[in-house]
Formats: sequence, C-alpha cells, structure tokens
Amino acid sequence: MRFLKRLVVWFLETVCEALILSIALMVIIPLTSSQHGYATDIMIMSILIVVVFMWGTGYILTTAIVRIFWNGRSLWLYPVIATTLFLIHAEIFIRSADVTVHRQVWAAGACICFASTFVGSWILRKWRATGTPLIS
Repeated sequence: MRFLKRLVVWFLETVCEALILSIALMVIIPLTSSQHGYATDIMIMSILIVVVFMWGTGYILTTAIVRIFWNGRSLWLYPVIATTLFLIHAEIFIRSADVTVHRQVWAAGACICFASTFVGSWILRKWRATGTPLIS
C-alpha cells in the first residue's frame, strides 16, 4: 500500500509540475496573442513538457524511481533531490534545444519542482501518519 501511495503522490506532483510549468512558459515565451488560444496552448505545452521530460531526458522516470523507493524522514530532502534532478535534466534539454531563455526556464522550473515536491512530501507524510485516505 505504501508503494501505491507514493506512486499516487508522484503522479499528482508530475501533473502539477507540468501544468504550472506550462503556464510559466506561456508567460516567458508566449505562443499566441489570442485569449481563446491560451487553454489550448497550456494543454499543448503540458503535453510537450511531459513528452520531453519523459522520453527526451528521463526526468520523470528518475523522479518516479526516487519517489517510490524513498524512505527518508526529512521533509526537505526529496524536494532537494527532485529539484537537482530537474536542473540536470533541464540543462540537458536546454543545451540540446538551444533555448534562448535559459535562466528563466531554469529558475521557474526549479521553483515549481521544489514547491510541488515539497507539498507532495508533506501530503504523503500526513497520509502515512493518519493511515486514512486523503479525500473521504
């Protein structure tokens, strides 16, 4: 059951990271000027982020492995590890794609990654401590 809880929290963290990072990228690198195109752009960017980080660099796989097998007691250590993994994999992608807004993508992604994994770790800790479902 612990394995399943960790997997669920990791999945939610990944979805949040993709959505929030796509919104941040929309601010940094706007694709359209139409208000009606924002929802479509956010969806497309989210899918691209997941695809790039899944098959392009392996970030999603490495964070899944660390999240599933991590038994750390520290609330801060997994977010630091996940953020470090993000920065390494983002650097691989940014160097290969020759992205011109390197620092903004790096900073936004690192902050988003740290925040979502910290919240995920906190939720997982509360979930394990009570032994009850998160949503009743």
